[in-house]
Amino acid sequence: MDSQTIRTTLGLLQEDPENETGWASLREASLVAEGDLSLGDLLNLFAAAREQYRARGEWDAVARLLEIGADVAEPDELPAQLAELAGKAQQRGGVEILQLLGRPLGAAELTADHLPEQGRRLAG
Repeated sequence: MDSQTIRTTLGLLQEDPENETGWASLREASLVAEGDLSLGDLLNLFAAAREQYRARGEWDAVARLLEIGADVAEPDELPAQLAELAGKAQQRGGVEILQLLGRPLGAAELTADHLPEQGRRLAG
């Protein structure tokens, strides 16, 4: 992953979170294995961006970053990504944010058994 591409795209999306081209570019850049940005650093950048979106109440953007994060996460990081996604759904008062993704649990295609207790309650 190229850090400059990721950072630039995240910056553009902060200004215009409805930019579909930007989201597609971010997803594509996040899936590139080579580059100067580690997976851990990528997920940290995503977490910082999610906090900004969350502070502004831009829940669609929070969900999209969580979905991209789940797509690129290592298997041991995936439960934490999905638990955060489930937590966002709970904060919104139900499964609305999960529905924004177009799939019950986002890109991971996992059952509720893979989630912490909080996620199991929402998914069940």
